[in-house]
Amino acid sequence: GLVQNGILLQTGETLAQVQNRVLGTATTGQLFTNQPGYAVVGLRAGFDLTPQVGVAVMAENLGDVNYRHYGSGVDAPGANVLVRLRIRY
Repeated sequence: GLVQNGILLQTGETLAQVQNRVLGTATTGQLFTNQPGYAVVGLRAGFDLTPQVGVAVMAENLGDVNYRHYGSGVDAPGANVLVRLRIRY
C-alpha cells in the first residue's frame, strides 16, 4: 500500500529518486559526514544491609545529555535513577 506503479505514494518519488535522496550519487557527498561527540556521567553504588539483603543505586546520564549511539537510531533516555533490592536465599 506504500507504492503504486513504481511511485512512493507519500512523496511521489520513484525508487531511483529515493535512493539518490537518501544515499546520494557519485557526485554528491555522504548524507552524514560526522558523528558528534558526547560525554555521559553516571554513578553506581551498592552495599549489603545484611548477608542476605543488598541494595544498589544507579544514576545514569546525570547531565541529561541528548546523545545517540552511532547507527542505533535510539536517543538517550534522559537522566535516570534506579534502586535495586537483592534478596538471597
